[in-house]
Amino acid sequence: AEVQPGIDEHGAVTCGEDKTIAVQPFRICGVALEGFAEKDCTDFCGAERKAEVAGGALVDGVHGETTGFIGGLGEEGFVHEIKAIERMHRRRPGARPAIMGCGALLARYNSSRKSCAACGQRFVLSRNITPGKTVSSTFQFMNTPSLSRRTFVSTLIASAASSLAARDWTGQTPERYPDPDLIALEPEFEKLIQGNAPIRRLHTGMLWAEGPAWNGSGNYLVWSDIPNNAQMRYLPEDGHVSVMRNNANNSNGNTFDMQGRQISFEHATRRVMRYELDGKITVLADQFEGKPLNAPNDGTVHPDGSIWFTDPGYGSMMDYEGNKGELQIKEAVYRIDPSGKIEKITDDLEKPNGLCFSPDYKKLYVVDTGAPKNIRVYDVDGAKVKAGKVFAVNKGALADKKGKGGSDGVRCDIEGNVWASAGWIGDGYDGVHVFNPEGKRIGHIKLPETTSNLCFGGPKRNRLFITASQSLYSVYVNTRGAHWC
Repeated sequence: AEVQPGIDEHGAVTCGEDKTIAVQPFRICGVALEGFAEKDCTDFCGAERKAEVAGGALVDGVHGETTGFIGGLGEEGFVHEIKAIERMHRRRPGARPAIMGCGALLARYNSSRKSCAACGQRFVLSRNITPGKTVSSTFQFMNTPSLSRRTFVSTLIASAASSLAARDWTGQTPERYPDPDLIALEPEFEKLIQGNAPIRRLHTGMLWAEGPAWNGSGNYLVWSDIPNNAQMRYLPEDGHVSVMRNNANNSNGNTFDMQGRQISFEHATRRVMRYELDGKITVLADQFEGKPLNAPNDGTVHPDGSIWFTDPGYGSMMDYEGNKGELQIKEAVYRIDPSGKIEKITDDLEKPNGLCFSPDYKKLYVVDTGAPKNIRVYDVDGAKVKAGKVFAVNKGALADKKGKGGSDGVRCDIEGNVWASAGWIGDGYDGVHVFNPEGKRIGHIKLPETTSNLCFGGPKRNRLFITASQSLYSVYVNTRGAHWC
């Protein structure tokens, strides 16, 4: 049916009776939308209706139900439907719904106190939506050049991100609890959020922070600043940060064995090495079958004393993070036996990167930062793995190009959820993505930088430490890391 909208006192489009879901006339970063008025909606969503033009603006009747809103986007992307869900963004009574579009949560975009930085307009959903209520809704788009569906989605996501007010990461202006950047995409993530704990930036100034690892006996965190050839240390008792080693051979990942000895995965020397308790070093691996390793990246320790590590070779592909040179062997995952024997576990990944075990050590998760951009999971069978399959695909919502977005480091909590870094897309994607044991994304920790890696730490292992580009972040969570490091 033809929609005859009016404009209420708030500037929102109304559909009559008590059915406002809102759209204030707005432009998306100065580029508004037009060209769909003549289109049959079946081109976009299969609905047998046409968009109608009223008052010089494009208006399309759509339907929804209850309190949070998801933009209904097809694979090619066109906002043709709004579907509301109660669980969105851990809403407090009276809070405005958040919008999810193209897989990325556009948190706080519709807040009345914020507007698009580019065009000054704001997107407002109705003020009279209650849980369980079914409503009609309209969109109004003004000043409208024609856009393709793909361009529209890209513009919408980018503009929504730009509309968010910048958070003060100095800590001088605290965020109201619960932290708005701890985002529950499914109810099961809500129980993992500590409601009165903020995300904090602990330190900044690195070039590329990587490889966080918690030392339980020393009560400190160590991580790498790869281009600066340094290993850093954070002391939680007073927040002190210092350079622990200033010639770390461009180490990437770090971990600790059950004896408390630090193990580092070095780019410059293409080796896995261990710092002994007396200060000496032991080279655990630097070659396989007579050829040098590519550039070990990340690793984890098994209770049987073995060390499992990845060798994608990034540190040998540039001088910035190592020494540029030829990769002489296929990228792979390896296991160092307590006897010293090195075995190849699998080479079915393009670029094996971060890895971790499940809480019971029966599964191994490995991130592939090559073209697949996924997280694979394997059944652990003694010193081997089997039944490898895709656990989750973590490409970004706008990842229509090879190499766009994805994960790097991963850790499991005691419930078997997988916490994965995410980056190279931008606001609304970068940070930490959390998957349940079935591989469904249930939560998002939103950060302002591309995130590289993470680990659980603190005396109770309930503090998540996150390395992200130039900074170190942390947040307390309502779970514990599955392992000691």
